[in-house]
Amino acid sequence: MYFNIILFIILFLLVYLFYYIFVIRSKKAMVKMIDGKEMTFLKRNYHLDYNKLNTKKIANVIALANSFILSFTTVIVCLLNEWIKNFYLWLLCCMLMSLVILFPLIIILYHFIGSHFKKKQKEM
Repeated sequence: MYFNIILFIILFLLVYLFYYIFVIRSKKAMVKMIDGKEMTFLKRNYHLDYNKLNTKKIANVIALANSFILSFTTVIVCLLNEWIKNFYLWLLCCMLMSLVILFPLIIILYHFIGSHFKKKQKEM
């Protein structure tokens, strides 16, 4: 139990630091992220105007969300390793479980991000 919590925290911090160092702090990568799929999804579905909002804050929140998604999914898949001993069955369960966890997490977290920044945009 404690191993999984520590694994989650370490993975979360590593993925976020990777995003922060190589994407948020880099001007070239930041431009690519603004034109990337995450920002395009938020712009198209929630009608966000990046001229009114701070794109660094949005990129930071996206990095936190992506870090959570990857860390949470990895920890859940690692829990399967403790229960399933057959390698092929474990591999199949890991893939299926990853898909079952990834897509709802992405949809839910990006909905919260889009709704939050939509409210911020209306306040301005």
